[in-house]
Amino acid sequence: MPIQFDASSKKLIIHKSKEVLIEIDASKEDFDFYTEDVDWVIASQIFQADIADIPNGLRFSTEMESTVFNLADWIEFTKKNDSFAKIAITFRWEHWDKPVTVHKFLEAYKSDMEILGYECLVNIEDDLAYLSIKCPIKEGKVQSSLDNVINLAKQRYHFLVSQFHKIDSSRILLKVFDFPQEYEVACVQYIIWFGEFLGSLDIDITVSTEKIDGITNVLVSPVDAPELLETIEKLFTQYLALPYIDYLPVSNVQISAIDKANALQLVNQIENFKNQIQMKNAIIELKDVTINQLKSDLKLADNDRVLLKSLIDKPDVEIANSGLSLTSWQWGIFKVEPRKLIKKLMRKA
Repeated sequence: MPIQFDASSKKLIIHKSKEVLIEIDASKEDFDFYTEDVDWVIASQIFQADIADIPNGLRFSTEMESTVFNLADWIEFTKKNDSFAKIAITFRWEHWDKPVTVHKFLEAYKSDMEILGYECLVNIEDDLAYLSIKCPIKEGKVQSSLDNVINLAKQRYHFLVSQFHKIDSSRILLKVFDFPQEYEVACVQYIIWFGEFLGSLDIDITVSTEKIDGITNVLVSPVDAPELLETIEKLFTQYLALPYIDYLPVSNVQISAIDKANALQLVNQIENFKNQIQMKNAIIELKDVTINQLKSDLKLADNDRVLLKSLIDKPDVEIANSGLSLTSWQWGIFKVEPRKLIKKLMRKA
């Protein structure tokens, strides 16, 4: 049974299944229902309600337990004509282990969220500091609006951490992904194969992944040639794009046995990745078909580009309905033209 609100000029009673959760007296000054007695158990139930069903004037603040981002630990809620919540992303000195001061990081974090259109405030205290993000709540379930902003704050946090790590180390390429859970294994495996592909080109690198708070960090490091890092980053972006290439007709040009072997390895990796995604899509379709076929179809279409859409620091590539625009690239005497390379192999198969 949904939570119920009974408001009068003197009191607001919040109850569920005839059980009174809290009674809040109206303020004599402004008739708002302000309280400091709402804990997270009650707040989480209030946030399941539609914002339109919550009486104007309800205000409270409490510690929160976010299942989306554990650093989001405090919330202030206000219901009025332009309802909002202020969410605190908190950093404690004893837990800070990033290659930058908390002060510098928070200023970068604040600027980043403000660019995205959110009103933010940095507050620094004796043992902690936090970024307060104002979350407008215009319609629908309150928790949905909160989760959208918290999830965005989590993504931008991990992106900024990766950028500071990147500045701190010129020998490591770090990319941050937020994979849908059902596709995570297939996507991570495809990325690990990137190291094997470069190994076939006699480029010795290490590729490793780590999962933190639902976010996947991918670390790529050349073993003996850090000066190749910028080139490897471009190659990595090309590699992510390969499963989505629109294969265009090209001239039938002979390629060497070595190039053919490299192309075969690349095509196998791409096809293995596609097969795993298709299997996951089939499972999802089977589960969802009796619920909402249209919703399932849209989800499958969106998941076709899961590698690129999950990359938080998205590359500068252009996706159209007909495919993804991908250019050739030159590495010393080795020139790779992905469309031609794969097309030649497909013609010879």
